[in-house]
Amino acid sequence: METDILTIADARSAIDSTLLVKVYVREPGAFGFYDGIVDERQRFPDKGYTWYDFRIDYKEAWSLLSDLHFGPSSLVEPVYYGRKDECVDQNGVFSVAKADELAYYSGPPVIGKTGE
Repeated sequence: METDILTIADARSAIDSTLLVKVYVREPGAFGFYDGIVDERQRFPDKGYTWYDFRIDYKEAWSLLSDLHFGPSSLVEPVYYGRKDECVDQNGVFSVAKADELAYYSGPPVIGKTGE
C-alpha cells in the first residue's frame, strides 16, 4: 500500500496474473501538449478527488508506482490519464511498458492538434 494508491489482488488476479490498481488524485494534474507545446487549457488528470483504475500485469506494479510518484508529471500524467486507451489491450490490461514508451521515448505527448 502506498499513499493514494491501492493495489488489489482480486478473483481475476488468480486467473490472469493482473492486479487492479486504484490511484486517488487529489487535484488536477499536469497540462497537456498540443503540437509539442504546453497547452494550459487541458490538465491530466482533469478531475481531482477522484479514483482512477488501472488493471496491470503484476510484474509492472513497481514501474507504475515509480512512474506516478517519481516520473516527471508533464510526461507521465498526460499519457496515463489522457492517452490511457492507447495503452490498454483487448483484455482491458494497461501496459506500463507502452505508457513508458509514449511518455519517455516518443517525444512530448500529443493529445490533440492546434486548430482542432
